[in-house]
Amino acid sequence: MVTKRGIEASPEQIKAIVNIKSPANAKDVQRLTGRIAALNRFISKSSEKCKEFYDILRKNKKFDWTEKHENALKALKDYLSSAPALMKPEKGDVLSLYLAVSSKAVSAVLVKDHEGTQHPVYYVSKSLLDAESRYSHLEKLILALIKASTKLRHYFESHAIIVKTNFRIKNVLRKPEMSGRMAKWVVKLSAYDIRYEPRKAIKSRALADFVADFSSDLQKEAELEVQQLEETKDPWILYTDGSSNVKGTGLGILLKSLQGDIIPHSIACEFQTTNNEAEHEALIAGLQIAKHMRIRYLEVPREENTEADALANLGSSLKIPEDISIPIIHILTPAIEDHVAMEIGENSAIIPSDDTQSHSGSWILPIMRYIQHGEIPTGENPRAFKIKVSQFTILNNMLYKRSLA
Repeated sequence: MVTKRGIEASPEQIKAIVNIKSPANAKDVQRLTGRIAALNRFISKSSEKCKEFYDILRKNKKFDWTEKHENALKALKDYLSSAPALMKPEKGDVLSLYLAVSSKAVSAVLVKDHEGTQHPVYYVSKSLLDAESRYSHLEKLILALIKASTKLRHYFESHAIIVKTNFRIKNVLRKPEMSGRMAKWVVKLSAYDIRYEPRKAIKSRALADFVADFSSDLQKEAELEVQQLEETKDPWILYTDGSSNVKGTGLGILLKSLQGDIIPHSIACEFQTTNNEAEHEALIAGLQIAKHMRIRYLEVPREENTEADALANLGSSLKIPEDISIPIIHILTPAIEDHVAMEIGENSAIIPSDDTQSHSGSWILPIMRYIQHGEIPTGENPRAFKIKVSQFTILNNMLYKRSLA
C-alpha cells in the first residue's frame, strides 16, 4: 500500500497477525507462518524473528507451545504495530546493501539514501539449511549477498549496488584457491554492478538489526577466521603424475587444501620423455605452480595420484571436450635440462602479467586493468565483460584462469 510515508504493509494483513490467538496445534502455526510470509519484505530479519514458529513445525516433533514461542509471537506483534515503511527507488539511484549473519539465518536489507536519511527498500532473510550451517562465517556472509541478489534480482539488474561491510568480501572472492561453490558465486555476482565499501554508522531505527555483519556471538569468530585466512599455515597437498605414450607426454597436477579446495592442471609437453622423466617433470611443474600461488606449506604424498593420473592422460592426448574447464599448459623444454618455458594458448591457465607492453592491445591487458583498478574498456558490454573477467585472478604478477572442474 503506497502512502505519503512510502510503501506500507496492508493494515488488514498486520491486523490478521496482531489479533491472532496463541496457536493450539500445528495447523494454527501453519496459518500463522502463512500470514507472516505475506509480510516478509517488511520484516527485518524475519527468519530469526520467526525461528521458533518454524522449529515447531519440523517433522517428528511433538507440538508444544511454550513460553519462548509466546514471547516470540508477542515480539512479532509489537514489531508489526510500528513496522517501517519502505521506499521505492528511482531510476539511476545507487542503493546500499547491508548484510547480517547469525547462527541460524542470513539476512540483508536494501537501502536508499534520501535527503540524508536511510530508508529500507526491501528486507530479505533465510534460515540456514543443515549444509549451509557448516559454511565458514565468511561464506555465510557471501551467502547472504547471493540470496539478496537472487530475491532482488530486478533491483540488482537496474541499479548500482554498494555492499556495506567491514569484511573484505571482494578479496575473498578473488582468491585463486576458492572452492567450486565460491567460484560459481563469483560468476553469478559478476553480472551486476556491485561495489564494496566499509560500513558507516547506522542512524535509522529501521536498520537497527544491521549494525554489524555478524551477531555478537559470532563476531570474534569471524574476525579470527579472517586473520587465519590471511596468515594460514594449513598445508596444501600436491598430487602429480606423468604419462608418456605415442601421442605425447602429459603431466597431471592437482593441488588440494585441507578445506577441500581443488586446483587442477593438465600439462602437455612438446618433447618426448620416458615415464620416469615425465613424473619428474610433473613434480617440478607442480612445485613451480605452488610457488607462483605463494603456497608456503606443501605436502607431496608418494601415492594416491589417481586424479593426477587422469589429468596427465588428458595432457598427453589433448582431446578436450568442449564443456571441460581444466586448464592446459604447454611446456616447450624439459625442466631437468633447462629452464621451463611455458607457451600459453587458448586453453591456458597461467599468463605473465608484468610484461604489459607485450600484451598492449591484446585481450590480456583489459582483464588485468579491471582486476587491478576496476577499469572497464570503452566499447565493452559491462555485464558481459565482468562475467568474462570473473574467470581470472592475478597472483604474484601472473594471470590465472580459474577452473570450476
